[in-house]
Amino acid sequence: MKAILFLGQVGALISSVHAHYYFSIFVVNKTETPEWKYIRDVAIEEGFGPYTWQKGRPQYDLDSPDFVCGRSAFLAANKTETADVVAGDIVGFHLTHEFDDSGNYDIFHQGYASAFLARAPNDDITSFSGVGYDKWFKIDFVGASMDAIPPGGWITYQKTSINFTIPERVPPGKYLLRLEHIMNRRNNEINEPECYIQCAQVNIMGQGGGVFINEDFTKFPGAYSIDDEKFTKLSTLEPMEYNKEQGPGPAVWTG
Repeated sequence: MKAILFLGQVGALISSVHAHYYFSIFVVNKTETPEWKYIRDVAIEEGFGPYTWQKGRPQYDLDSPDFVCGRSAFLAANKTETADVVAGDIVGFHLTHEFDDSGNYDIFHQGYASAFLARAPNDDITSFSGVGYDKWFKIDFVGASMDAIPPGGWITYQKTSINFTIPERVPPGKYLLRLEHIMNRRNNEINEPECYIQCAQVNIMGQGGGVFINEDFTKFPGAYSIDDEKFTKLSTLEPMEYNKEQGPGPAVWTG
């Protein structure tokens, strides 16, 4: 009986590890960088320690400062380096390798991903939390594809990284690059999006020249509402149909 109970506990632990995840490795043009070198480290939610995998507990509160870059991420700003990237580069957020030996540690939940940029005032990136800043703009949306598993499903599902392209006309400077991967759980008992948030510090180089209008920008927190129609559609539309929605918030900036 004790052996059966122990195995059940192990199974529950592995299931929990696989159900939640975090992105600690920044990728530039398919090259992985050391863990937490360029991505702001996040804290374990109070009451859920001391296990490292608990850093992967999702965000539910759309109005929390933690919805900007992850749980207490600003505390890691000074010890996070800033990656040089060229406008037009492909960058990515890769899951931690800490649990590779556990098997099948991948993006377990189905849903879309978006990337946002916010330029640090005076390019002072380590003093910039992004909280309440009203010049965040969306640079990419990763939705569904016929090449996904299953065909027509979410591109991120069962992957180990999420990749984006830095638009070629982004003005040069130092930015927070914000990843959000969102699964919506909407049924009779649960009415809340499950959000996985991470931020990298990047120094974007290039010629710039992009043009912005007010509608390109949003603010975190404050960009989304629990009653946002696009959260509802996330659970009612087929993934391929949801592509045109591009998630809540502004449309993808095209420069």
